[in-house]
Amino acid sequence: MPFVNNISGKFGFGHPTSDRFGSVRFNSASRQNLEFNVTAIGSSTATVEFWFNADANNIAQRLFSSTAISLQAGDFAFRYTGSNFVVGDGAAGITASTLPSAGVWNHVAWVGTGGTSQEIFLNGSRVGTGSSYNFTDTIAGYFIGGRNISSEFFNGYISNFRYVRGVAVYSGATYTVPTLPLQPVTGTEILLKTLYGPYFVQDYSPNGYSVTLTGLASSPTTSLLNPFS
Repeated sequence: MPFVNNISGKFGFGHPTSDRFGSVRFNSASRQNLEFNVTAIGSSTATVEFWFNADANNIAQRLFSSTAISLQAGDFAFRYTGSNFVVGDGAAGITASTLPSAGVWNHVAWVGTGGTSQEIFLNGSRVGTGSSYNFTDTIAGYFIGGRNISSEFFNGYISNFRYVRGVAVYSGATYTVPTLPLQPVTGTEILLKTLYGPYFVQDYSPNGYSVTLTGLASSPTTSLLNPFS
């Protein structure tokens, strides 16, 4: 099973030393993020979801971004703009009708169907819809926790990031938010579970992607705070 070492940030294989649930703590002052490479969404049916607990919801920050530079059409991102929460196309995207609260756990999901329609869900309720999409970003890397330049890094916690390609995991106006860590399902491209311990970020997808922890002064760290307790 692949993992990332909390101390060195290096990728390896084995089992974590603890099976307690946890999260990844990001510090914007150190420009911290997780970096990995996956197949781009393009215009395929897909689902991207995770839990997050933001320190603040009134500043510009990216929770997930398909590019390390300024957002353009074709990029894909989850981000606070300072007054709104926007998901999808980096240059525009869908603005959620509800601004996720700070200081609490939120489950967010983007679901796209066949390149023709897309939806945002927040804590089990649909909070935004959009039409056609084609996220063809060609930058070599995807980033959880911010962007790789001087601004829009995330302050807070993220847990259980799952990207499923070819399957719309959620549908309808509402769904029951999972109460346990996510599991691989058909089409799982990457599933980053977060366990508390020195080896704390693991890709539970069949692909076994490598994940790199980066930051200026320090890399992201592990935390016992999680959405399941």
